[in-house]
Amino acid sequence: MTQFARGFKLHLRGGQVLDGVEFPSGRALVVDDPEGGLVSAAISVEELLKGYHRARIEWPAEEAEDQPPAPPTNEGADLEQTARLFAALHSSAEQDVTRVIALYERWVQAGAPPLGTSMSRWWDARLVELHNAILPPSDQPEEQ
Repeated sequence: MTQFARGFKLHLRGGQVLDGVEFPSGRALVVDDPEGGLVSAAISVEELLKGYHRARIEWPAEEAEDQPPAPPTNEGADLEQTARLFAALHSSAEQDVTRVIALYERWVQAGAPPLGTSMSRWWDARLVELHNAILPPSDQPEEQ
């Protein structure tokens, strides 16, 4: 019999509720920031809970046996779509890391701020550069 991932809700102490999934392998993911696409993963639900102090898991109620089975899906297309999504995420993250490394190398070459420079303005400029390396402005082409 084919096993499927099962979803759950992770209820945090402050009342926030996060979506999660447990895979047939036992591994678990929780979506920490849906807008940013940030997730936490662990080898098991128990290990995942160690990162969320006093959180509790809500599992969905089992479906009634008298309901008709769900129509068959095209698992091959779903797997391909998932693979494409993860490939795009990996490529995007790799580009981000490359831009941050290039920025680091420029900073090392530049050295310390010149004498007489306002430290707060110097740091502000570095933070803007770092922000633009991580999230490039949409009106400028990305640097390679």
